[in-house]
Amino acid sequence: MINPRPNLSGLQAPSLEKYGFRLTLTGRNEGNLALHIPCDTSQVIQARQRVLERLGLSLANIAIAQQVHSARVALIGPSHAGAGGMQASSAIPNVDGLITSSGGPTLMAFSADCPLIAIVHPETGSRALLHSGRLGTLHEISIQAVLHLQKITLGNPESFHAIIGPGICRDCYPLGQDTAQEFIDSRWSNHLHQTRSDPPKLDLRACIRNQLQFVGIPDNKIEMLGPCTSCRNDLFFSYRADGPQTGRFAAILQSL
Repeated sequence: MINPRPNLSGLQAPSLEKYGFRLTLTGRNEGNLALHIPCDTSQVIQARQRVLERLGLSLANIAIAQQVHSARVALIGPSHAGAGGMQASSAIPNVDGLITSSGGPTLMAFSADCPLIAIVHPETGSRALLHSGRLGTLHEISIQAVLHLQKITLGNPESFHAIIGPGICRDCYPLGQDTAQEFIDSRWSNHLHQTRSDPPKLDLRACIRNQLQFVGIPDNKIEMLGPCTSCRNDLFFSYRADGPQTGRFAAILQSL
């Protein structure tokens, strides 16, 4: 049974529920939910089970991508349910985004500064969940996902809805010059900000929004959800603010 008001410390996206989807983002209070970082596996599995039970789900219902900081996505179906749920090695390999149609598994992804993106097509029940870090954004994972969704739904991106979850803000995300040069050389250079006295800083979430607009999703169907994870590392895990030992919060995208 789906709990209409799960008692979790993170965020939800009520705007998607009228279309038959629920997006839930956990907070620090739920603990680290990722197995692909150094962790106590049994503790993470127990934490996942507690969260999923509040959403009317189980580990057998979900599918998880390996998350390798790529722009690759995978189309999955009911047979992939449970992938990555109990062990990192069983996650969908070598991708950072999962796409499924109506009847497919619930999608789950993890972050500690990188924005997580949900894209849905209400008419068909198809949906995508993406981990879009610096490299994934540079190589346009959100555009790749929309193009794949178009193929399986035969829908126009104007009918898609997207949520960009909490992520690091521009002021908290200075880049080294070599890393910044990758964006300077890309078509997204306008999202890199630099002054004479400060290092270049990247507005990651604004760049993702621009990419979603570029591929045809109307701005009024793109929602920014939640704060900067580094500014509010009291609420969310943040690699930049906490250091490499930090945990990962989760995004869970399910059909209602």
